[in-house]
Amino acid sequence: MKPDGNEIASTRASSGRFTGLAIPVPTAATYDTVTEGKTGWRFVFTKRWVAFILGVLVYAAGCTAGVVWQAQLAQQIAQFNATVNRNFDAPAVPLDRVLPSLGAYSASEQWRPVTAVGTYLVAEQLYVRDRTCGADTGFEVLTPLRLASGRVLVIDRGCVDSSATNPNDPSIAVPPPTGTVSVVARIVASEAPQGAVVASDAGQPAAGNQVDSIDLRQLAPRLHAPSYTGAYGMLASQQPAPAHSLQRVLTAKPTVDGSAQQGTVFATILYALVGLGIFGYALREKFRFVNRFDPRLWAREWKRIQRLARKPYTDAEIEDLLIDGHPLAGIPELETATDRGLHQELDPGEV
Repeated sequence: MKPDGNEIASTRASSGRFTGLAIPVPTAATYDTVTEGKTGWRFVFTKRWVAFILGVLVYAAGCTAGVVWQAQLAQQIAQFNATVNRNFDAPAVPLDRVLPSLGAYSASEQWRPVTAVGTYLVAEQLYVRDRTCGADTGFEVLTPLRLASGRVLVIDRGCVDSSATNPNDPSIAVPPPTGTVSVVARIVASEAPQGAVVASDAGQPAAGNQVDSIDLRQLAPRLHAPSYTGAYGMLASQQPAPAHSLQRVLTAKPTVDGSAQQGTVFATILYALVGLGIFGYALREKFRFVNRFDPRLWAREWKRIQRLARKPYTDAEIEDLLIDGHPLAGIPELETATDRGLHQELDPGEV
């Protein structure tokens, strides 16, 4: 016996065997003149559903682009961290091995310690503005090192705070050692240009000259000697050591936490699945509604109910039926509940 098309089959709780049909019954509140009569999948070609589908495609494309972007960023961070972990504490090698020419630089050599011997050019010392120095903003100190070959390697010796009298100028930096110095420095790539070299304010000779970035190509003409333009050195140690050292720019390995990108990838995928799931559910329900009088749909629904009817009752369902006072007679799997002693677990006052 098949269910009447004008009513929904009784639920499992009321009949003891069946669950209701999931096919919606037409009402005045759900009547839709746009899709009425468009059986099958023809309703998706209406303007409304074409707009819905286009919106979903744009949403899916945006989520895909976001996942790809964040995944690529996470991969770049992982590669950067791998380079730092490989090079930061590696044994120091001669400068010429890492920088064979003035313009040479390889990203795989970032943070690699190198050794160099030369003399500091104190008169050419520069200060980089707006840099983090400890817990405040200060200046990084760049002191050129003239090597025996005549080439000049810019050394970042550390950082100093802003002047107490003028925050636009650096405080007086500790001078570097005089004479020949043996330096161990980590290789760092030249920065992008951010501004022109400007002279310090008059009356502040101790502050030296200031730059906006460590752009070695921009700094090279000021050094009046062949200088390395691909990378500079961040001081790790030097001999002889100065009486007082500058504040260190790096106090630990400069690794980057990539967990935020991984979390964003997971969240974006989840948002995409939720959004597509909601659209898929709405599409399915609309299909079932416009095809609610299709005998094939009723036949499939009836088969689903028959499969559900053959499904054994769970202990929780049996307990609910006993509490609600439904008789067990005539339902074989419920009659066996007595043999299993399930009804004995209930409070006699509840049955």
